Formats: sequence, structure tokens, C-alpha cells
Amino acid sequence: MNALKLVIAFLVFTAFIGIASADNYYYVSSISANTMYKFTVASARSDCRDVKFMDQFGNAITPSWAILNNCSNGQATLTVMFSSSIPKLVIQSNNSNNAWINYMMSYANVYTATITANRLTKICVETARSDGNDVRIYTTNWQLVTPTFWKSGSSSGLGCPVAVLSTNGTYYIVSGNASDAGYSQSSAAITTSTSEQQIYQTHGVDFNTSGSGLFRLYNTNGQYWEFNLISTRYLYHPAGTISSIDLGTAYRAFGSWVGSTLSYELQYSQAGYWWDDFYSASGVAITTYVYFNSTQSSTITAKYDFPGLTGPATPTIYSLSEFPDTTPPEITNITITVTFTSASISATLSDNNYLASYEIRINDNLAVSKTTNVSSLNINESVPPSYFNSKDVNTVTVTAKDIFDNQGQGTTSYQRVYVLTFVIFHTDLNTTWNTTWYSGNFSYLVLKNPAQNQIIDLKAQSLNQVNVNLKAGESAILEFRYTNYATTFVNEFEPFIADMLNTTVIRVALPPPQTLFQVVAYSSGSQRVAFIDPTSQAVGAVGTTKYQYEQYKAFGAWLKPGSWNAYTIVNGVPTLLIPVNPQTASAISMDALIASVSVPQVGFFSASISCRPINASGSIFEITFASQKAGALLLLVKENGITKYTANASGDKLIVVMDASQAGFTSDRADIEGYVDGALKARASCYLKGLGGSYYLPEGIAIALALGTIFFSFTAVGFFTMFRIMLPFSSLAALYITSATEATPAVRFVQIISLIMFVVSILFIIRWRD
Repeated sequence: MNALKLVIAFLVFTAFIGIASADNYYYVSSISANTMYKFTVASARSDCRDVKFMDQFGNAITPSWAILNNCSNGQATLTVMFSSSIPKLVIQSNNSNNAWINYMMSYANVYTATITANRLTKICVETARSDGNDVRIYTTNWQLVTPTFWKSGSSSGLGCPVAVLSTNGTYYIVSGNASDAGYSQSSAAITTSTSEQQIYQTHGVDFNTSGSGLFRLYNTNGQYWEFNLISTRYLYHPAGTISSIDLGTAYRAFGSWVGSTLSYELQYSQAGYWWDDFYSASGVAITTYVYFNSTQSSTITAKYDFPGLTGPATPTIYSLSEFPDTTPPEITNITITVTFTSASISATLSDNNYLASYEIRINDNLAVSKTTNVSSLNINESVPPSYFNSKDVNTVTVTAKDIFDNQGQGTTSYQRVYVLTFVIFHTDLNTTWNTTWYSGNFSYLVLKNPAQNQIIDLKAQSLNQVNVNLKAGESAILEFRYTNYATTFVNEFEPFIADMLNTTVIRVALPPPQTLFQVVAYSSGSQRVAFIDPTSQAVGAVGTTKYQYEQYKAFGAWLKPGSWNAYTIVNGVPTLLIPVNPQTASAISMDALIASVSVPQVGFFSASISCRPINASGSIFEITFASQKAGALLLLVKENGITKYTANASGDKLIVVMDASQAGFTSDRADIEGYVDGALKARASCYLKGLGGSYYLPEGIAIALALGTIFFSFTAVGFFTMFRIMLPFSSLAALYITSATEATPAVRFVQIISLIMFVVSILFIIRWRD
């Protein structure tokens, strides 16, 4: 017995679990107030009352009314209306233990229509009965309305029910219940093709008659309109008579009778031509019932209104696995792809409910915003490259929101991206290249990014301006070949030129056909170098010394003869190295040039000062004051706190050339201050060679004198041993001589030899005394 109880308890428990787990959940967004909606959901009851409406928090919502449209095959279709808007509607169903909803009635169809009083109105609805009479009309308060005139779809002669209501208004119309026999039929017809049969009308009739005989349209007072073809030659009609009708032909008249006016169109044959005339006549008043008498084919039909019917909205309904949760969407696999000419972002979005929307932001700029309605999605969106930042690391944020406003976010960073506009510049004419000039000057002209194997054919696409995206370590290569020349010239452009020129619009120098010379800049370590036309600021080439050149690293550029400036970057400041005028292939040593440039001190608030000698004696200097913020620039050059030289300008850069001797400097040090809009922004000190008792020797002369002094000492010792005391002094003299020139690698080598000689000579003297 106990075993039997356990079995029964288990069955009851499992049945309960089965029922509880059978519940279905659905979601519908944005329900409007006082709007009909039709839903189809699962149902476990024969009466389909196991349907419940809730908000997203589980609070029950009772509809204003509900009509059951269909209940079969485990599904309930119902039409409902809510008195208030619902941002997010949740539907629960398929629970046989609960009869949550009450239905007003069961009809397959529900419509609304606006009907004018006391006018025949044609109402075309779907019906379930063969006589088409299962139709009911209700006020908006669901009060049943009885029409003053009614014809079902099968008896109206129009294929749809026809009604006359006594009151203007908006009505609910239901249909599609086979067990409802509907309204009683009115006896009068509203259309006929039979003579002497009366029809009922409310606001006029339409008529149509054709033949070679008589047609009369009567009111109930015996008055009529007449059309008659007499002796097959004369056509009498309400507005007059037409003679000479072609023998053996018929006529056709059709139009309408409203009030006391007959308006019609008359078609007939005369003199071998068919005529189509319009007429109007008045004098016979229409009555509630009218009929016709005719010896030919004729039809009359009461005029009727045909209002549009509005059915329920059928919004998208989403099936949920369970009652909506609060878990935010998950964003994974964010991938950023920046190519030479485009950019895209991909990611994987997933949610326990349904995703509603997602957006992509690049550095807080909205790049993509879209809606969706799936639970998981792999996105791959093109984004504007211009949103990427060349000054700092980029932040990309992907945000997804689900249908219940749960929001998830994924963030990743991406390296600096230079979004540059390359303008192909004609340095001879100081203007942008006209693309029509390409055909006569170049057989090959492309811009490419070798790292991505992407090529833009400037000539084929007739481009003189192109937007490109470059990351650190990448470069754009301009390759061109002159018409009838075999040599292909290659100039490289690294993106840091944007920092150097403080602009993203770069003029790329493209010389017309002429002899070009390769200029190679080399250095012991990697150095940045740019060749810039000082007049137009067009860039011949820009890159990093990275290619092998003997024991150095090198970077080369193909330049036309003329004025070019070679720039590098020292401590973040663009610095002029040397003017270049290619007349033959040449090479420049960046190490020696950079050593001659005063190391700029880092200015505060993004401003800096640098100075460099530009003559052999070291008395003339180029001073550069650069500020990230444009404004009124003031430069003060001081000696022992006393201002000896001033310069000013407006903008973000001030470059001056100062002759220290003419400015009155007597010491070998100058203190420089830079002001922007009256505020001190940068300081630097500059060593003034050639002043204050110091002197400057060219590198070759200094090395020759130092080595000569040492050689002379050795020679003297060879002849007279007592002269060995000269050795340490000659070594010191060599050190002193080389200190008066630039500290190039060759000079350093001589200084090291001199030091070694000094130590060895001291030891030699000590041993000689012993």
C-alpha cells in the first residue's frame, strides 16, 4: 500500500513539474494604447483561456477587452486592446491549470470602420457562413447595433453585406462565427437588371443601358428619365435629340441620378464615327425606391459608401525560453581591421533574451548604430577611418542592448592610426597635378602599401588626391615611371610626417619628367628624416634610416634638382638638418648633423625651443620655437639675465636666425625663453661657439693637428731620449685641440688615442727614472 502511495505521489509530482515547465513566454515591444492587436500563442486548454499578459517585471496586465478568434490544434489566436501603452509586453500561456483571460465573444475577425448615418454602406469582411450573414456591428462601448437596412453578402448582389446605420460613428465589426445567423434581411433589393423591380437607395443610383430601343428610369411618383432611339435615326435623351444616327447601330448611356439631376455619358455612331459625349439634365426628383422600364439590356444599382476597414495590428512576437532575465548581452571577439583605404570592426554579440540594438563608438564618436531582433549575431561593420586618432591609442567600444533594456559593453584599444590625405603635387608649377597630364608624362603611377599588399593606381583611376590609413611601422610608397623611360622611381612616405607638419593633408611631391638624383641619409642608429620643398611644403620622401648602407642604416629619396630641406626629429621637435640641392647622387651623415644641433629642452604645455649653429665659426644660429597651441609667440634671448635679442610672430612656430656677435653676446652661453599669448611656455640654453674666448676648428684640421703633435713627439724621442718628457704634454695638447671641434666619431677616436698615449707616457717616464 505504501509503495502504491509513493508511485501516486511521484506521478503527481512529475505531472506538476511537467505542467509548470510547459508554460510558454513571448515578448512584444511597444504596445500602443487603444489599438487592436492580434496574437497567436500556444494553449493547453480547450477554451484557450490560459493566456496572461504582463509587463517585463511580471506585473499582470488586464486588457480592455479580448475576443477569441480561433482555438484549435493547441493554439489560441486572440484580438485584444489595452487602455494604456506598454513599452514591453510579456505573454505567458500553455498552462492548463489557469484560466487567466475572459473573452467577450468568439469571432474569427475584428475590424473597425467609420460609417456615415443613413447611407447604404458596403462592408466587405471575411465570413464563415455560406450566406455571408455572420456579421455583427458594435459601438466602441461594445453595444450591439441593429441596422435600419441590412443585406447579407449572398443577397445584396454586391458580394458583401450592405447596411444602413442611423448614427454616424466608428464601429467594431466582427465576423467569422458559423453559429451566428446574423441580422434579419431587408426585403428591398439594391441592384437589379429586371424591368419594373424597385430598388432601395439612400443617396442616388447608377444606371447602365445599351441597345437600339427604349430606357426609362422612374421614381415612385411616376416621373421618369427617357432614352429612346426612334426609326433607328433619331436618339432622344434627357438633355436633347441627336439626329442622323448611323443605321443599324446601337447606343449606350450610363451615369448617375442624384437628387433631381441626371449626369450621364452617351456613346453613339454618326457619319461613320463613334462619339462619346457628356450631358446633364435636371427636373425629376429621386425617391427612396426607384425602378426602370426598358426594351434593351439595362441595370440600376443604388449608390453606396465603401469605407476602409482596419483590422488588428499583428506585431512581431518573440518566443522566450523563460521569463525575461536581467543578464546583459555579451560582447566578445572585438576585432579591428584598418587597411590602406578602409576600416571595419567585427564582434560577436549574444544574449539570453533577444538583442534589440547595438552601436560602435570610436573614441566616443558614434560610428555605427543599428537595430536587430536575434539572440546572437556576428557583426562586421565598416566604420569611418577618420574617427581613428593619430595622436594617441584609440578606444573602440561596442555596446549592445536587448529587448528588456539590459545593456552590455565591450571595449578594446587599438594603435594610433594616421588618416592622411595625400595630394599629388606638381613642384615645378606649384600646384596640384591635373590628372589629364598623367597620360603624357607617366607610363606607371601608383600609390601602395606593401605591408597590406594594396595598390591604388593613380593614373588608371585619374586620382590626384587620395585618403589613406597608415599605422606605425607602415608606409605609403609612390612608384612612378616616366613615359619612354625604363627607370622606376620609388619614394617612401611614413605617417609621422603628419606630426612633423602638424597636418593630415600631405602634399606629395611628384616632379614632371626630368633627371632625378638619389639622396641618401645615413646614420649609425635609426633616425627619422624628411625631405621637404621649403616653398610649397611638398614632401619628396619621408622615412626612417633602416636600410643597410655599408655599416650604417640609410634612407633614400629620388629628388629633382632644386631647393630641399632635410629635417629630422630631435626630442620630438622637427629640426632642420641641412639644405639640400641635388645635382648628383649624394649622401649625408645624420650623426654629424644631429651632433651639431643643440639638444632642445622639453617645454611645458606642449611648447619647445631648439637652436643650432649654421656657420662654421658657430656665431650664427637658427632658433626654433614651436607651440602646439597657436597664438602670439614671443622669443627672448638673454645673456646673464639681460635680453640681447627678441623676435615675435603669430601662429604655432617661430624660426629665426641670430648673429650672436651682432646681438652683443660676449660669453659662450645664451638663455632662451618662449612665450605664448604672454605666458612663459618653454626655456632652453644654447652654447655659443666662437665667443667668450672659445674657438672652433674644422674637424679635419683638428684631427691633423692632434695627430701631428703626437707624431712629432715620437720623432723627437727617437732622436733624443731626453725628449721623452714631451710625450704626456703632446697627448694633452692633442686632447685640447680636438675639444675645439665637433665630437664626431673620428674626433672621439683621436681623443681616445691621446688618452692612451698620456697614460702610457707617464708609465714610461716612471720606468725610465728607475
